[in-house]
Amino acid sequence: MKFMLVLHLCSVVAMKCTDATYTGLMFADHYSCALGGYKMGYETFKRLEQDEYYGLDRINKEKIAIKFECKEIDTNLIVPPKKPKITT
Repeated sequence: MKFMLVLHLCSVVAMKCTDATYTGLMFADHYSCALGGYKMGYETFKRLEQDEYYGLDRINKEKIAIKFECKEIDTNLIVPPKKPKITT
């Protein structure tokens, strides 16, 4: 199994989150994924302060927060073998 990091941008005031943002980052275990989630959540949150759309005022007004999850991905999926090439 591997774990994929997924981020959500949430408003505490509106009590809802945006659609999931799949980071594409994969981790070997939950612990590594959680550490990556805290780090990426922090970096994303800091970038929002400088963002033209969000900015510090909107972050405070809407009580914006970053939520993350580590989705377990089954890496043992059965993949059929490639079809042989037919030569004539």
